[in-house]
Amino acid sequence: MLSSVVMPATDSASKDLISHGHFKRARIELENRLAKSPRDADALVLMARVKLAYRQTEEATAMLQQAILLEPKNSDALLYLGDAYSRRAEKAGWVEKVGWARKIKAELQQAVMLDPKSVDALEGMMEFYLEAPSVLGGSSSQAEEVANRIFALDAVRGNLAQGRIAAHQKRFAQCEAFYQKAVQVAPQSYEALIGDADLYLQDHWSNSDKAAEYARKASQIDPSRADGYVVLAQVLAATERWRELEELLTGSERRVSDNLVPYYVAGRTLLVNEKDPARAERYFRKYLSQQEPEGDTPGFAAAHWRLGSALDRENRKEEALRELQAAVEMDPDLKEAQTDLKRLKSH
Repeated sequence: MLSSVVMPATDSASKDLISHGHFKRARIELENRLAKSPRDADALVLMARVKLAYRQTEEATAMLQQAILLEPKNSDALLYLGDAYSRRAEKAGWVEKVGWARKIKAELQQAVMLDPKSVDALEGMMEFYLEAPSVLGGSSSQAEEVANRIFALDAVRGNLAQGRIAAHQKRFAQCEAFYQKAVQVAPQSYEALIGDADLYLQDHWSNSDKAAEYARKASQIDPSRADGYVVLAQVLAATERWRELEELLTGSERRVSDNLVPYYVAGRTLLVNEKDPARAERYFRKYLSQQEPEGDTPGFAAAHWRLGSALDRENRKEEALRELQAAVEMDPDLKEAQTDLKRLKSH
């Protein structure tokens, strides 16, 4: 439960869509809901979460502030306002970061105070304590204290939280044990399985077999979510298992037709490993063929940049230049694309 407010069934449906990564579908439901009830605070919070997934931080902030005016004790609104502030702080200078840190901490503390059993709010608080420098309010000991509170409410997310802290502190053996425990506690938990799959993709472990094993189990439990296919796309592309990769991408598109991010991840993996740029090109073009990327996935600017990189490796300079120029025009802050464009123009 995210809030002490009793929510109607429509809230649950929209929240499930968002938590499962289906932001496009949730947006349609929430647009209809807000058209009928513009002062629906819970719908405003959920729509703000969709906006955050699409990096529309200022719009999300305005919606959350409106929700708080309507319901000052809405824990979710305060939690995600803290999230919105943290995204704005990422682009701020050091002096501004100090002010943002105070605001973020205040919103998160208030969210937890209003709903002490909100695992989402507690996770937000834990992440703040873990990531913020001590001079801005960070504290490893307080992060561990909050992780223990999460564990008391939800053993799976508690183990993952404790594993997150262990990884941050480079206690790698303990980190792996916590992630394994999460799966042992709930073998059918999609979140636990994906957590382990992602863990084994990290450089310290770099165990593609284990990553694929957990990702397959997750995808069998819920074929409608993209996360498992993303891990498998990375593993299969890195190991050059082309037939399996093609079958995976086709299957993921059939099951999650509005999220083509496995194609992007496969292409990116090929570029990083300096393999088959022509295949990478095809995957990026497929990703760009959709009307709009799913929320919390790379935007079209990043895809044009990656496509330009693939074309550059195929020695197709003019086409590469066009893609890199498109990337910079779409997102002037995409420094990697700017660097590659400058380099290519100079040759």
